[in-house]
Amino acid sequence: MEGCFDDSQAFIKPIETGVEQALGRNYRQVDKKVIGAVALLVYHDMTRVKIVDSRKAAVRCGMYLSGLKGGVGIRLTVRDVDGADTPTEEFTFVNAHLAANEGVKQKELRNSNFHTIATSLNFNDGYGFYKPGSHLFFMGDLNYRATRESNSGAQQHGEEGEGLLQTLNGSGNLDISRDELLFEIRNQKVLFGFKEAPITFPPTFKYQIGNPQNVYKTNRTPSWCDRIMYLGYKESDSEAIIKYNIIPSVLTSDHKPLYLGIAVPRHETPTSISLTQRQETDNLSLEFNKNAAMWDTVGSKVDLAIGWGLYIVSSTPGRLTLAAILVILFLIYLI
Repeated sequence: MEGCFDDSQAFIKPIETGVEQALGRNYRQVDKKVIGAVALLVYHDMTRVKIVDSRKAAVRCGMYLSGLKGGVGIRLTVRDVDGADTPTEEFTFVNAHLAANEGVKQKELRNSNFHTIATSLNFNDGYGFYKPGSHLFFMGDLNYRATRESNSGAQQHGEEGEGLLQTLNGSGNLDISRDELLFEIRNQKVLFGFKEAPITFPPTFKYQIGNPQNVYKTNRTPSWCDRIMYLGYKESDSEAIIKYNIIPSVLTSDHKPLYLGIAVPRHETPTSISLTQRQETDNLSLEFNKNAAMWDTVGSKVDLAIGWGLYIVSSTPGRLTLAAILVILFLIYLI
């Protein structure tokens, strides 16, 4: 509810405190951006780089353009701390929450959510998410499911809850080949030009909250919903993957948090992506959507309506306020 009113400080502050304690005093926050329940915090090592520029953006793509789903981004330019004449490098980070649930329609909605985020994030530099020369990272609860047949590639029947066996191969091991997102990327439906470090960890969703045995709930297909993707480079494998894994000890969510350690090549730009993307079956443009600001204004009003609705029906002060308004209206009617 608080997120609908852009009031997220009570939730973000403990996260900031924990991150800063873990990183140590050499790190300082560059910027943060929050929309609804989606947040992005970026920190830098002050002893190694200095921040030349930082921009942030957000886009809503939930039901009726609300912030129930959407993405937040931060674009920053850095330079070596002791090299005033060294070239700068630009990084773009986006955290997203895409449409949930299994099924073909929901998968296509996730693809549409990505396209909306990619073209509607307004960094006030004339570009959306894709910008030539910028190191690009896209992460979050992307919600793609492990519901594809590993051999035939056919979509599984049913909407939800076919159980853990759906993510097992013939040897009884978790089978990443069923993953929707990898299939959609290979077929150039989403995340054009992006790569991912090898997945060697179990599905990140859906766990029984608080269970130290990390047991999955039986009403959902265990899936790799949470991902960290990055735009590939011109020189194949010029980036170095340090670690890509989950943190199984976190028991407060039905998702497992995910982290990526990666060393990107210095002064090497990622693969160039055509902003007027053309595919055999799609006619997509990845250019910045000039109408994004208008739709964001509409979405912010929808969020306010949702927030007030939740406030009235789910809180005692809200219900008392509603009762008082009804009494006043009744008295006016009698007069």
